Amino acid sequence: MSRKAEFVLGLIGGITGILTAIIVMSVGGAASLFEAEGAGSVTTTGFIALLFSILGLVGSCIVKKHHLLGGTFMISAALGGTISISLFYIVPLVLFAIAGLMAVIRGGRFTSLLKKWWFYLLIAAAIIIPVIGYVASDSDGTKADEDVSSTSDTSSEATDDSASDDTSDDATYDDSSSTDDSADSDEGTRANPMPLNSPLSLTGTMTDTDTFDSFEASMDITLTETIRGDKAWELIKAENQFNEAAPEGKEYILNKIKVKAYDIASSENKFNMSESDFEYISGTGTTYSSDISAVIPNELDSTLYNDATGEGYIYGVVDKSDNAPLVKFLQFYFKTN
Repeated sequence: MSRKAEFVLGLIGGITGILTAIIVMSVGGAASLFEAEGAGSVTTTGFIALLFSILGLVGSCIVKKHHLLGGTFMISAALGGTISISLFYIVPLVLFAIAGLMAVIRGGRFTSLLKKWWFYLLIAAAIIIPVIGYVASDSDGTKADEDVSSTSDTSSEATDDSASDDTSDDATYDDSSSTDDSADSDEGTRANPMPLNSPLSLTGTMTDTDTFDSFEASMDITLTETIRGDKAWELIKAENQFNEAAPEGKEYILNKIKVKAYDIASSENKFNMSESDFEYISGTGTTYSSDISAVIPNELDSTLYNDATGEGYIYGVVDKSDNAPLVKFLQFYFKTN
């Protein structure tokens, strides 16, 4: 399904919001030079609007490929603007809200958002960021009043602020997760892809989608079925009447993926495997990309605990003349025939 309307609305909302935010921040900065009352709040409002405008703009850019994620980005941007009570943000707010709701609802399966950890993270961020911004702004305003009344307090607070800034600069957060997947050296390479119904065994570090704990896990990934051409289109069309047909010279391909998780030490740890973890490579080595977003039957979206097995379909749009497209997961490849 084409997401042109959502993309255009989100793009306009993002550009409008960014330009407006820059203007507001400039006004707040100029007011602060003259020590005008409320200058800090104006600058904070502009900065928050800038953050959410960028968030919504990113959502519009990815909505064609990932309509649920892109739609959630834009809805979060609209929600953040609503909470910040910024009247100048009304135009981007409305555009982001319309584009986000269109992306989420028109694509179908929007109830699956309730299973996505990033949905709750984005909504929480849209609520928390404006609150933190205005609390910090009010705190700075109170401190400024105290500075005017006491020169000695100013010196002391400046020292404290400097020490606090140094502490913040020293604190770093490493959000990277290491992956040490292991398999036979030539097994699953592009030159030697895994045959149909042959499991690829991997061991590495996974991340729990709820707690963000890192843990060691093993899994077997097997491509068990290939459906393409007219039969694949019949299944996809039957799943959602708004699904868009493949362009001329191309066709849909469906592949069933089976994933078994094991060797997870804690019974509480889990990881997720979804359709978006895979991509299609042509027989000549070119990565397939498409603006088409489809709702497919039994889409792969499994949360796996120790000894659990998940199964579902992934899809792509490939050349009709390509007799040997490959499915890629990380640096590993699977045959589709």
